[in-house]
Amino acid sequence: MRKFQIFSLAIFAVLAFASLATSAFAVENAQLLVGGASIALGAETHIEVLAENAEGKATKLELEDMGVGTAVTCTPEGLGFALANGAGTQETGTCSGITVTKGTCGSPEVVAQNLPWTLQVEQEGAAFSSTIKSAVTAGAGWLVECTVLGVKVDDVCTTQKGLVSLVGEVTGLVLVTFAPTKAEEFANCTVGGKEEGLVNGTFELHALGSGTEELETLSVSLATEVS
Repeated sequence: MRKFQIFSLAIFAVLAFASLATSAFAVENAQLLVGGASIALGAETHIEVLAENAEGKATKLELEDMGVGTAVTCTPEGLGFALANGAGTQETGTCSGITVTKGTCGSPEVVAQNLPWTLQVEQEGAAFSSTIKSAVTAGAGWLVECTVLGVKVDDVCTTQKGLVSLVGEVTGLVLVTFAPTKAEEFANCTVGGKEEGLVNGTFELHALGSGTEELETLSVSLATEVS
């Protein structure tokens, strides 16, 4: 009987050690969390770009081609998916309410290029960020069409290195900010030239419940890797 008890205690000790070892070596990565929980492998949650901020003011992005000195602002909207382990996609994208802020651009139009776009959340220090990429070699970006002296001119600015910061807000939204600081983060423009395209501004993302389309909280955090 005593030998059996000793054997049982030994097995328990081994299992406890294995459990502690598994916990100690669990891999964490940066993730988008829905309702405070990780997204399962193979699952997806709709995410939506909000056209207005919490104060009801229209979200604005500024799209600039520094090579020719023109820029427009517009309000972005779109739908995508949040996936497991910090991955995500942007499936649709529009930018309306266009205003010319620099240079001359008659009858401006803005069209998203090379959708879908993909993101992968990364952690750097205490901050979270992601590049926005496309399966198309040129990368993700925007076409700005201007009419100059009666002629339509298309300027496409794209990059595979566009960087955004991601910050979880107490409102249950994720704030996305474009604020490039390095030339390599600027886009290549068909009119202005290499690394002359600049995107500035912010927008917010929220999550839509699967099947119900009800709002769910969206956040960004370190969490145990989903496998």
